[in-house]
Amino acid sequence: MSSPAKVPVSVLVKLGIAGLALGAVAVLLMRGVDVRGLAGQGFELIRRAGPWAYFGAMAVLPAFGFPISLFYFTAGEAFGEQLTMPGVVLAAWAALSLNFALSYWLAHRALRPAVEWVLSHTRFRVPQVKPENQLTVAVLMRVTPGPPLCLQSYILGLSGVRFGTYMAVSMAVQSVMGTGFIVFGKALMEGRSGMAVMGALVLVAALVLVQVLRRKFTKRNGGQA
Repeated sequence: MSSPAKVPVSVLVKLGIAGLALGAVAVLLMRGVDVRGLAGQGFELIRRAGPWAYFGAMAVLPAFGFPISLFYFTAGEAFGEQLTMPGVVLAAWAALSLNFALSYWLAHRALRPAVEWVLSHTRFRVPQVKPENQLTVAVLMRVTPGPPLCLQSYILGLSGVRFGTYMAVSMAVQSVMGTGFIVFGKALMEGRSGMAVMGALVLVAALVLVQVLRRKFTKRNGGQA
Protein backbone atom coordinates (compact mmCIF):
# COMPACT_ATOMS: atom_id res chain seq x y z
CA MET A 1 0.00 0.00 0.00
CA SER A 2 1.42 3.34 -1.02
CA SER A 3 1.88 5.97 1.66
CA PRO A 4 -0.27 9.10 1.44
CA ALA A 5 1.28 12.10 -0.28
CA LYS A 6 2.86 14.56 2.09
CA VAL A 7 1.75 18.15 2.07
CA PRO A 8 4.72 20.56 1.78
CA VAL A 9 5.47 22.44 4.98
CA SER A 10 5.31 25.77 3.15
CA VAL A 11 1.75 24.99 2.03
CA LEU A 12 0.74 24.18 5.61
CA VAL A 13 2.30 27.44 6.80
CA LYS A 14 0.42 29.44 4.16
CA LEU A 15 -2.84 27.71 5.03
CA GLY A 16 -2.21 28.43 8.70
CA ILE A 17 -1.58 32.11 8.00
CA ALA A 18 -4.71 32.29 5.86
CA GLY A 19 -6.70 30.63 8.62
CA LEU A 20 -5.42 33.10 11.21
CA ALA A 21 -6.25 36.01 8.92
CA LEU A 22 -9.79 34.74 8.33
CA GLY A 23 -10.18 34.15 12.06
CA ALA A 24 -9.06 37.69 12.81
CA VAL A 25 -11.55 39.09 10.28
CA ALA A 26 -14.32 36.97 11.81
CA VAL A 27 -13.53 38.28 15.30
CA LEU A 28 -13.59 41.87 14.05
CA LEU A 29 -16.94 41.30 12.34
CA MET A 30 -18.42 39.81 15.49
CA ARG A 31 -17.25 42.84 17.45
CA GLY A 32 -19.02 45.11 15.00
CA VAL A 33 -15.88 46.53 13.42
CA ASP A 34 -16.42 47.97 9.93
CA VAL A 35 -13.89 45.76 8.15
CA ARG A 36 -14.96 46.98 4.71
CA GLY A 37 -14.48 50.56 5.85
CA LEU A 38 -11.00 49.81 7.17
CA ALA A 39 -10.11 48.08 3.91
CA GLY A 40 -11.39 51.09 1.99
CA GLN A 41 -9.20 53.41 4.05
CA GLY A 42 -6.21 51.18 3.39
CA PHE A 43 -6.81 51.24 -0.35
CA GLU A 44 -7.25 55.00 -0.25
CA LEU A 45 -3.80 55.35 1.33
CA ILE A 46 -2.34 53.13 -1.39
CA ARG A 47 -4.00 55.20 -4.11
CA ARG A 48 -2.65 58.41 -2.61
CA ALA A 49 0.87 56.97 -2.75
CA GLY A 50 0.31 56.46 -6.47
CA PRO A 51 1.10 53.68 -8.96
CA TRP A 52 4.78 54.61 -9.21
CA ALA A 53 5.32 54.06 -5.49
CA TYR A 54 3.15 50.95 -5.43
CA PHE A 55 4.68 49.15 -8.38
CA GLY A 56 8.14 50.39 -7.40
CA ALA A 57 7.66 48.67 -4.06
CA MET A 58 6.44 45.59 -5.92
CA ALA A 59 9.67 45.58 -7.92
CA VAL A 60 11.91 45.78 -4.82
CA LEU A 61 10.30 44.33 -1.68
CA PRO A 62 9.68 40.74 -2.89
CA ALA A 63 13.42 40.43 -3.56
CA PHE A 64 13.84 40.62 0.22
CA GLY A 65 11.10 38.17 1.15
CA PHE A 66 7.93 40.29 1.09
CA PRO A 67 5.03 38.16 -0.25
CA ILE A 68 4.32 39.18 -3.83
CA SER A 69 0.83 37.70 -3.54
CA LEU A 70 -0.22 40.73 -1.45
CA PHE A 71 0.62 42.97 -4.39
CA TYR A 72 -1.25 40.68 -6.79
CA PHE A 73 -4.42 40.69 -4.71
CA THR A 74 -4.55 44.44 -4.12
CA ALA A 75 -3.25 45.88 -7.41
CA GLY A 76 -6.52 45.66 -9.32
CA GLU A 77 -8.66 47.20 -6.61
CA ALA A 78 -6.14 49.95 -5.92
CA PHE A 79 -5.43 51.08 -9.49
CA GLY A 80 -7.91 49.35 -11.81
CA GLU A 81 -9.97 52.50 -12.22
CA GLN A 82 -6.95 54.74 -12.80
CA LEU A 83 -4.91 52.47 -15.08
CA THR A 84 -7.62 50.05 -16.31
CA MET A 85 -7.14 46.34 -15.64
CA PRO A 86 -4.91 45.73 -18.70
CA GLY A 87 -2.78 48.65 -17.51
CA VAL A 88 -2.54 47.16 -14.01
CA VAL A 89 -1.49 43.80 -15.45
CA LEU A 90 1.18 45.40 -17.67
CA ALA A 91 2.48 47.48 -14.74
CA ALA A 92 2.62 44.33 -12.60
CA TRP A 93 4.55 42.50 -15.33
CA ALA A 94 7.04 45.39 -15.54
CA ALA A 95 7.49 45.37 -11.75
CA LEU A 96 7.86 41.59 -11.79
CA SER A 97 10.57 41.72 -14.47
CA LEU A 98 12.49 44.35 -12.48
CA ASN A 99 12.16 42.22 -9.36
CA PHE A 100 13.56 39.17 -11.14
CA ALA A 101 16.44 41.20 -12.56
CA LEU A 102 17.25 42.66 -9.12
CA SER A 103 17.10 39.24 -7.45
CA TYR A 104 19.37 37.74 -10.09
CA TRP A 105 21.89 40.56 -9.69
CA LEU A 106 21.86 40.20 -5.90
CA ALA A 107 22.47 36.46 -6.13
CA HIS A 108 24.88 36.42 -9.06
CA ARG A 109 26.96 39.49 -8.19
CA ALA A 110 26.36 40.97 -4.75
CA LEU A 111 25.82 37.85 -2.63
CA ARG A 112 27.89 35.28 -4.51
CA PRO A 113 31.32 36.31 -3.10
CA ALA A 114 29.96 36.17 0.46
CA VAL A 115 28.29 32.80 -0.12
CA GLU A 116 31.43 31.35 -1.70
CA TRP A 117 33.57 32.67 1.18
CA VAL A 118 31.29 31.07 3.76
CA LEU A 119 31.18 27.76 1.89
CA SER A 120 34.95 27.79 1.43
CA HIS A 121 35.22 27.06 5.16
CA THR A 122 33.04 23.97 4.75
CA ARG A 123 33.00 20.93 2.50
CA PHE A 124 30.22 22.43 0.41
CA ARG A 125 30.48 24.47 -2.78
CA VAL A 126 28.05 26.58 -4.77
CA PRO A 127 26.42 24.13 -7.23
CA GLN A 128 26.82 24.98 -10.91
CA VAL A 129 24.29 23.90 -13.50
CA LYS A 130 25.60 22.58 -16.81
CA PRO A 131 24.55 24.64 -19.86
CA GLU A 132 22.48 21.80 -21.30
CA ASN A 133 20.51 21.48 -18.05
CA GLN A 134 19.83 25.16 -17.37
CA LEU A 135 16.36 25.31 -18.96
CA THR A 136 15.25 22.17 -17.13
CA VAL A 137 16.53 23.41 -13.78
CA ALA A 138 14.95 26.85 -14.25
CA VAL A 139 11.56 25.40 -15.13
CA LEU A 140 11.62 22.89 -12.27
CA MET A 141 12.59 25.58 -9.77
CA ARG A 142 9.79 27.91 -10.86
CA VAL A 143 7.04 25.27 -10.99
CA THR A 144 7.94 23.30 -7.85
CA PRO A 145 5.74 24.39 -4.92
CA GLY A 146 7.46 25.30 -1.68
CA PRO A 147 10.36 27.75 -1.96
CA PRO A 148 9.39 31.46 -1.77
CA LEU A 149 9.77 33.47 -4.96
CA CYS A 150 12.92 35.29 -3.80
CA LEU A 151 14.60 32.04 -2.71
CA GLN A 152 13.88 30.52 -6.12
CA SER A 153 15.51 33.54 -7.76
CA TYR A 154 18.56 33.42 -5.49
CA ILE A 155 19.11 29.71 -6.08
CA LEU A 156 18.88 30.13 -9.85
CA GLY A 157 21.19 33.17 -9.77
CA LEU A 158 23.80 31.38 -7.67
CA SER A 159 23.63 28.21 -9.75
CA GLY A 160 24.88 29.94 -12.87
CA VAL A 161 21.71 29.74 -14.98
CA ARG A 162 22.01 32.21 -17.85
CA PHE A 163 20.16 35.48 -17.33
CA GLY A 164 18.13 35.13 -20.53
CA THR A 165 16.95 31.63 -19.62
CA TYR A 166 16.23 32.73 -16.05
CA MET A 167 14.14 35.72 -17.15
CA ALA A 168 12.23 33.90 -19.89
CA VAL A 169 11.19 31.03 -17.63
CA SER A 170 10.48 33.25 -14.62
CA MET A 171 8.23 35.63 -16.56
CA ALA A 172 6.47 32.84 -18.47
CA VAL A 173 5.41 31.15 -15.23
CA GLN A 174 4.75 34.10 -12.95
CA SER A 175 3.07 36.41 -15.46
CA VAL A 176 0.28 33.89 -16.03
CA MET A 177 -0.19 33.13 -12.34
CA GLY A 178 0.09 36.80 -11.38
CA THR A 179 -2.55 37.81 -13.92
CA GLY A 180 -4.95 35.24 -12.51
CA PHE A 181 -4.39 36.49 -8.97
CA ILE A 182 -4.84 40.13 -10.00
CA VAL A 183 -8.14 39.47 -11.79
CA PHE A 184 -9.37 37.21 -8.99
CA GLY A 185 -8.43 39.71 -6.27
CA LYS A 186 -10.18 42.57 -8.06
CA ALA A 187 -13.33 40.48 -8.49
CA LEU A 188 -13.38 39.45 -4.82
CA MET A 189 -13.06 43.06 -3.68
CA GLU A 190 -15.97 44.13 -5.90
CA GLY A 191 -18.11 41.04 -5.39
CA ARG A 192 -18.24 40.33 -9.13
CA SER A 193 -18.81 36.59 -9.45
CA GLY A 194 -18.31 36.45 -13.24
CA MET A 195 -14.94 38.15 -13.07
CA ALA A 196 -13.96 36.01 -10.08
CA VAL A 197 -14.74 32.87 -12.09
CA MET A 198 -12.62 34.17 -14.98
CA GLY A 199 -9.70 34.85 -12.64
CA ALA A 200 -10.12 31.45 -11.03
CA LEU A 201 -10.11 29.78 -14.46
CA VAL A 202 -6.85 31.56 -15.32
CA LEU A 203 -5.35 30.31 -12.05
CA VAL A 204 -6.56 26.77 -12.67
CA ALA A 205 -5.13 26.84 -16.18
CA ALA A 206 -1.83 28.14 -14.81
CA LEU A 207 -1.69 25.41 -12.16
CA VAL A 208 -2.45 22.72 -14.75
CA LEU A 209 0.29 24.10 -16.99
CA VAL A 210 2.69 24.14 -14.04
CA GLN A 211 1.98 20.46 -13.31
CA VAL A 212 2.41 19.50 -16.96
CA LEU A 213 5.73 21.33 -17.17
CA ARG A 214 6.92 19.84 -13.91
CA ARG A 215 6.19 16.29 -15.05
CA LYS A 216 7.71 16.86 -18.48
CA PHE A 217 10.94 18.38 -17.21
CA THR A 218 11.26 15.97 -14.28
CA LYS A 219 11.01 13.10 -16.77
CA ARG A 220 13.55 14.79 -19.05
CA ASN A 221 15.88 15.15 -16.07
CA GLY A 222 15.75 11.44 -15.35
CA GLY A 223 13.35 11.82 -12.43
CA GLN A 224 15.63 14.14 -10.49
CA ALA A 225 14.14 17.53 -9.61
